[in-house]
Amino acid sequence: AVSLAKKKDDTIFIYTSEQGAQFPFGKWTCYDIGLHVGFIMRWPNHIAANSQSDALVQYVDVVPTLLELCDIQIPAGLDGRSFADVVLGHKDQHQRYVFGVHTTRGIIQGSDSYPIRSVRTRQFKLILNLNHTVTFHNIVTRGGGNPAWPSWVQAAQTDPIAKTLVNGYMRRPAIEFYDLAADPFERTNIADLPQQQKEIARLSKVLKSWMRQQGDQGHATEMLVKAHKSVSGK
Repeated sequence: AVSLAKKKDDTIFIYTSEQGAQFPFGKWTCYDIGLHVGFIMRWPNHIAANSQSDALVQYVDVVPTLLELCDIQIPAGLDGRSFADVVLGHKDQHQRYVFGVHTTRGIIQGSDSYPIRSVRTRQFKLILNLNHTVTFHNIVTRGGGNPAWPSWVQAAQTDPIAKTLVNGYMRRPAIEFYDLAADPFERTNIADLPQQQKEIARLSKVLKSWMRQQGDQGHATEMLVKAHKSVSGK
């Protein structure tokens, strides 16, 4: 339709994806494998073909970006910031921090409440598990997902590495902290290292400030969510 209207070269196309795959430590988590998505923009004669960027952006940045690219005034109060300068090649960086939110409350076969919040920089990721004393559950752990999880559980009976992964997925500490440059798959939690306490405190302050700005009271906010109901109302 766009081609027939002869607007193909005057239209901004965005191709993106949902969250990560439905595997352990992927979808329904705040690990990068769960939060990171592909994002492609096409706008001939404006966005250079085959250009790439590793700038930190969020979905909330898309609307202000499109508004700026279309020369429309961006309303005050939007959560996002335009990354037009990045896609046009004028800058190579954007957000200093990007945030993640997850809950099991109200989702199919999820724990009653397992709120997770995260903040990420180019190098570090801080994750707060706000109700970490309960066991983490979702459709993956309850047998409704793909067969990957049951195979892990079976392997954990004899394989210590598999056992560590299974236990680490279902029972997590209050604080997780990862050096993404050295540990891109977030397997080594360094939250207890003395040399990391200053950065953890700084990012914790950033994350909690953002939560206040969003009206997010963590576990208390999550408990206001009603229980999940199927299409049949049950």
